[in-house]
Amino acid sequence: MLKELRGIKVIYIQQNGETLRFLPDNIREQCKRILELAGYDLSIYVSKQAEKVMV
Repeated sequence: MLKELRGIKVIYIQQNGETLRFLPDNIREQCKRILELAGYDLSIYVSKQAEKVMV
């Protein structure tokens, strides 16, 4: 499962002192399903809460 999720790429853009995060549109359905079964969605990759955890 982790190998599959490793393929999710986050696009970071620095703008006006802020970091904006975006996900590409081509994320595989299998990745989305794995996250869903674990109780998450793709927002964990771009949310401000995720930033606090990673720092």
